[in-house]
Amino acid sequence: MSKETPVHHDYFGRELAVEDFVVFSVRNLFQVGRIISVTPKMLRVAGYDHAKKSWRTGETIGNLKYGYEVLKVDPHEVTMYLLRKQHNANGT
Repeated sequence: MSKETPVHHDYFGRELAVEDFVVFSVRNLFQVGRIISVTPKMLRVAGYDHAKKSWRTGETIGNLKYGYEVLKVDPHEVTMYLLRKQHNANGT
């Protein structure tokens, strides 16, 4: 018998899955993240590391969040956000 993957929903009630992009808070700041795993009660979310220009990886890395603590965002919006951040960091 295989275990069923638990279904979680974001703050607006949208269904969440592994590899979805989300916005969540860490120490009163918003952060862009990606769901890297799902537990029966929570989601493990890896944030984007602007210094390394990569997603934080590893099963133990990330923030455990309840579904209602994150907001699912469109991948295109995440791409534009990251490009804009990179453009502003380069000063051009």
